[in-house]
Amino acid sequence: MGLRMMRWALELKGAGLSCVGLAGVMMTGLLLAGSGPAAAHQCQLEGTSAEDISRYNTCKADMSVPNIHQSGDEAGLQRDIDRLEAENARLSAQLERVRRQILAILGEL
Repeated sequence: MGLRMMRWALELKGAGLSCVGLAGVMMTGLLLAGSGPAAAHQCQLEGTSAEDISRYNTCKADMSVPNIHQSGDEAGLQRDIDRLEAENARLSAQLERVRRQILAILGEL
């Protein structure tokens, strides 16, 4: 969307539109481009806790992946869930090892 607006603005400039007018056209275009339903705030940060921030970040990441919430391959979705649960368990164990190492280091001080 932005490239089309830039090209359009350059065409207007080539047609003799002043820089001030060009800036006004570009600002109006940017405001209109951001006011549609596609730019609606679907992800809202509801608090400052780690859980709220994580939920917000997950929502934003999901928004950047096309067709992420479409139904379809249920087996594929279950494989993804299983893979992510295994990764979560692995990372939790790794985090626990790091915590123990930090406590051991602090205990030696």
